Amino acid sequence: RTFVVYCRCRSAFRIPNGESVRRGEGGRALPWIDTRSRYLPAPAEHVARDLLIELRLHAEDLEEAINRGLQGAHSQLLALTVAANAFADDPVLECACRTDPGVADREWAQGYMPPQHPIPPNSRALDAEGAKALAAAADHHPERLRFGRVLAFYREALRHARVGSSLLAVEHLHIAAETLTPLLRGRLQRMLGVEEIELAERLNVAPDSPNLGKALLSAIRLREIYGGEKALARDVERISNGFEHGFADLSDAREQARTVHTRAAERIRAAII
Repeated sequence: RTFVVYCRCRSAFRIPNGESVRRGEGGRALPWIDTRSRYLPAPAEHVARDLLIELRLHAEDLEEAINRGLQGAHSQLLALTVAANAFADDPVLECACRTDPGVADREWAQGYMPPQHPIPPNSRALDAEGAKALAAAADHHPERLRFGRVLAFYREALRHARVGSSLLAVEHLHIAAETLTPLLRGRLQRMLGVEEIELAERLNVAPDSPNLGKALLSAIRLREIYGGEKALARDVERISNGFEHGFADLSDAREQARTVHTRAAERIRAAII
């Protein structure tokens, strides 16, 4: 059975009118997913209202199609939010139905459509081609699941990228950096053709360190993510650990996070891309 599932979400970025970001082959090859912005009618046709995410897929029944459709929409938003460096809300179901030809009684469902705010959120333009490239790279990454988690943690940092929420943003940025670091270690080892001991020596990490693996990851994170900015790397880790383990004063941690949030986000996003 084939189904179409439409999801929507409010977004702080917009895809240029007439363009979309598609994953999958499209046409008769399923599944595929297509994301585009919906715009207001004239005379405000340049103002984006929300994102519409269309998914075409095979499923046993309508419930499975909706569940898989929502999961696919969530997955699509991970790459798009990182590419745009702007947040999009969690997708919700707009409608879904069976699309097989020759079916007289089609299964269908429609989500609740709440009243829309008369003023859409401000948004930045998304480079659709760049977003497609990032999404394709994520799909074909040799450690796709871990890289997907990196994107997810960065997206959560974007969720909190607003005044008063820098502490939660920095917490998720640190988790994203820690999740990304083993991927960077593997890439360095493949590029240099070395094992852990030799890589440690090249990064000036003592091979006889009590915890070589941890020391090596810290060195890689400093070099590959924070660009050698020791103070920035130290501050992000201290803020995150102090908040997570409860030994930092909350007001102090919030103020410290506010001062490092932007620089940390720039470094981590650059390392992801």
